[in-house]
Amino acid sequence: IGKYECKLCLTLHTNEGSYLAHTQGKRHQQNLARRAAKIAKTQDLATFQEKKKPIARKTPRIGRPGYKVVKQLDPETDQ
Repeated sequence: IGKYECKLCLTLHTNEGSYLAHTQGKRHQQNLARRAAKIAKTQDLATFQEKKKPIARKTPRIGRPGYKVVKQLDPETDQ
């Protein structure tokens, strides 16, 4: 199993030189461009969706208590 992993391209490299060569290579650069385009597209969609986003009502979730349980120790009895 290699020491260096490119999580973008899902490749394993046995040494640092191989990994650095990969990061400068054609396949890695194409994957970087693809990821940048995908991020830009999702940001454009996010700004579009923000404009049309309706106001959400604050309703409690079914099955969840409307209170929070906090455990505390009694300093006198240490219980």
